[in-house]
Amino acid sequence: MKSQEDDFFDEAKLVAALRERMKVEISCVQKVDDGYRIVIAQDIPDRDSLWYRNNINVVEVVIEEGVKSIGDKAFCFFEALKHVTLPQSLKKIGANAFRQCEALREIVIPDGVTTLPKEAFYRCCNMTSATLPATLKKISQNAFRGCSSLESINLPDGLSSVGRYAFDDCEKLKRLVIPRGMKSIGYRAFEGMCVEDCVISAGVTSIGKEAFRRCKIDSIDIPSSVTSIGDDAFCSCKKLSSVTIPGSVAFIGKGAFGWCSQLTDVVILPGVKRIPDNCFFFCRELRRIKLPDDLTSIGEWAFSRCDRLTELVIPSSVDVIPEGMASYCGGLKYVLIGDGVKEIGRDAFEYCEELAMVTIPQSVKSIAFDSFCNCKSLTAIIYAGTMEQWLAMERDKDWARGSGNFSISCVDGVIDK
Repeated sequence: MKSQEDDFFDEAKLVAALRERMKVEISCVQKVDDGYRIVIAQDIPDRDSLWYRNNINVVEVVIEEGVKSIGDKAFCFFEALKHVTLPQSLKKIGANAFRQCEALREIVIPDGVTTLPKEAFYRCCNMTSATLPATLKKISQNAFRGCSSLESINLPDGLSSVGRYAFDDCEKLKRLVIPRGMKSIGYRAFEGMCVEDCVISAGVTSIGKEAFRRCKIDSIDIPSSVTSIGDDAFCSCKKLSSVTIPGSVAFIGKGAFGWCSQLTDVVILPGVKRIPDNCFFFCRELRRIKLPDDLTSIGEWAFSRCDRLTELVIPSSVDVIPEGMASYCGGLKYVLIGDGVKEIGRDAFEYCEELAMVTIPQSVKSIAFDSFCNCKSLTAIIYAGTMEQWLAMERDKDWARGSGNFSISCVDGVIDK
């Protein structure tokens, strides 16, 4: 059985170890049921290196009023630490300050703190709640990455920046409201987040490159304040089922919604002028997409491998159907090309094996190599010009190789394949 002298010796050893490793004086040590409670009454300096797998059984830390700074790596790998009390005087938390405090259950950060630096709470895997201050402006990369038990966190209205992977692998965080003060959602800001319900507040103007890549969101409401959606912004959101892109969006980046394997419905509102390359590539469940009448440009492979898409209407405002635009759409049955399209590019509809009917306007002047290659079910092309105009059109000799025995119905007669 341990004596009071043994306890005193253990506490003395603890204070000495903390003084050596943290370069800080401990003003009070108390033995509690499952470890030690320590009180610190001075600013905590940076530590030079990570303290791996320490065996110091500190379960509670109280930082007293007057302390303004917690240094880099200050409590890194305090694996027994369950409770932390931060003072209202606190202004700065250092990088990796509470990294892998795997027993930490919650954190309340006081007003006055403006930045959470990189990996501040990285892999605090038992933390369920984080309360952030109204003064917070920036959450840096990996700040809460690997907080797999995190269920609740508030993003204050004044927040303006979130670094990449900040919430990656937060498996239990199901809802997140992105505040109106965050005008720009940065590069990979919420990549890998497990949130199912994500609200982007009105006021956000830009969604950055890969901002929500690999997220678990099942729907997203993009507010009309948004003018830009970056490359791969929602790429590989495997549960995303529907999206509406408002007319305010002047720029959409390549692959913005590519590989969203459960996406079924897309509405693009008037005002959106351009759909980029690979925008909906490999959205295999996409069944319906409504394109606006004022759309002017569609990128290469934009709808390629959308297997469930059955009908596609290209607005008259578009002048070129680019390479591979709707290739390998295995369920596509009908295509209406608007009067205004001048060119049908290479591989545009190749391997659309269920495609039975295509309407082509008189405005089309050229059809490129393999545009309708291996469209095995193709039976009818409805052409809005005369037979003479069809025969005079520039068409590659292999524009429809491997396709069915279709006919071309012109305004003055029928031409067999």
